[in-house]
This record gives sequence, C-alpha cells and structure tokens, in this order.
Amino acid sequence: MVKALRFALAFCGASIIAFTGYLGWSFHYGVEAERSPFSAAAWKQKENVYAHSNDPGCVRGGMAIDIVSTKLLQEKSIAEVKLLLGEPDKEKQEQVYYDLGQCSGFGWENSILQVSFSNGQRVTNAIILRDQP
Repeated sequence: MVKALRFALAFCGASIIAFTGYLGWSFHYGVEAERSPFSAAAWKQKENVYAHSNDPGCVRGGMAIDIVSTKLLQEKSIAEVKLLLGEPDKEKQEQVYYDLGQCSGFGWENSILQVSFSNGQRVTNAIILRDQP
C-alpha cells in the first residue's frame, strides 16, 4: 500500500513537472498555427501583418511552418528569396526577417521567420523565432 502511494505521488509530481515544462516551452518557442501550404501570392498579400491591428493573430505562421518543414528556401540566393517572399521586414548581416504576426506564447508574442545565408550567398537555414524587441 505504501509503495503504491509513493508511486502515485511520484507519478503526479512528474506529471506536474512535465506539464509545467511543456507550458514554458510553448510560451517561449511554440508556434500556435496550423501548417498551411505556402503561396507566394498569399504571403505577399499579408506582408504588413500589423497594418490593421496591433493584435493581428498569426497571419503568416501556417505558411512559415510549411516553408521551414519543406526546406523551401534551402540553397536559394538572397535575390530568389526576395522574389519569392518579397522585401524583408528587417535585414541584419547575413540574415533577413519576415513578420508572421502573433504566433508565439499562446498567441501573445510576435513571431518572425529568420532566413540565414552563408557568406551572403545561399540560404543555410530558415527558422521561426519570437521577435525580440
């Protein structure tokens, strides 16, 4: 009986810790969007995600997930990326950034698609991040 009670308490404790960890991960790194097929026209149409509201929702998040999952941009040049996605919202060194809307932190935080280039030439990585102010 005592062993069963200890096991139940340990299981409950581990469950609470795991759930808390999941919530923490979701708030900081999770993207609250369903994957949707990338469309260059739809992406460009939604280019100014904050034009109508400071709380737009996850406007481009589903397409960004598709871009990352399919490695759509891999090995493309900067010019090819800009042709496909339009002008970036920010540029810094060997990276360009596209606003996605509020896709992180249970939909409360702004998210971006970060596209990295090697030696300024070809895409090496595309990831979704929380936008750091």
